[in-house]
Amino acid sequence: MSEIRIAAIMAALAAAVVIAAPPAAGEGRNGETVSRIRIRSYPQTDSEKAAYTVRIDSPWENGGYLHVNFPEHLEYGPVGYTITRYSDPRPPAWQVEQEGKFAHYEVASIPGRGVEGVRVEAAARVIEPDRVRMTLAIINHSDKTLHDIKPLLCFQYKGLAGFSRSNDENFKYTYVVFDGQLTALADLSTTKSDATAKAAPVKGVRPYRFDFAKKRGGYIDKPLDLGLSVITSKDGARAVILYAPVGESVLSNLYIPCLHADPYFGHVQPGESKERNVEVTFAGPDWRRAVESIVKRHAK
Repeated sequence: MSEIRIAAIMAALAAAVVIAAPPAAGEGRNGETVSRIRIRSYPQTDSEKAAYTVRIDSPWENGGYLHVNFPEHLEYGPVGYTITRYSDPRPPAWQVEQEGKFAHYEVASIPGRGVEGVRVEAAARVIEPDRVRMTLAIINHSDKTLHDIKPLLCFQYKGLAGFSRSNDENFKYTYVVFDGQLTALADLSTTKSDATAKAAPVKGVRPYRFDFAKKRGGYIDKPLDLGLSVITSKDGARAVILYAPVGESVLSNLYIPCLHADPYFGHVQPGESKERNVEVTFAGPDWRRAVESIVKRHAK
């Protein structure tokens, strides 16, 4: 066989071989996200009600976990009538799939609370090696308008290794974006210098129902730039960043301790549905850069 013939055959074989491109960073061969983050259901006990509680294991080695009540409370109306709350008398709602990379639930509002026919749907998905997107949807099949919906989505961080568990210093490690600057809650003045909870509305929405923070002397009456909050480890080498693209408020409670970046729903009319997201990012020493990236994305 001539050298020309051999060369032609080799060229044809090379053209027929399709070499798969290597997966992108954080992506497996089948397109799934490669991450050490795991979402786990949370058992309900007699001493702790956990109807909508889920655990998110951090991607850090021996880094611990977030305990998330999603929601802690979901309320509407002028005094906060209940749609769902963490203590609802039902089995734990979260269903975990995909080896802990996706979880979801669907529940109906409990009869006898003044509103029936409302469905609440939630999901949590690992979308990047260091990030989880959590989604809350409200579907109003009732005959009444749900005014001023306020979700309280509680991220408890006492299970994270290296994060403060003290009742008097956590505001030093909690940050928000205020007047274009990343600012510790400890540096934002409130009516009481020893406030045990601090909360603030987000620009662009009408603030409502901040009684919890006001009673504890921790209401911040000037709005934040966006629905973003950060809690760092005591050495500043790790951080959890919460970001609600459509934000309503930020809350930090010393005594749990917990952090919120709660989304804005406003009103939901009969037959209407609304869905909002909260992103949870586990960041390392460059967490300030991660915050800057989110702020720039939000501005767009």
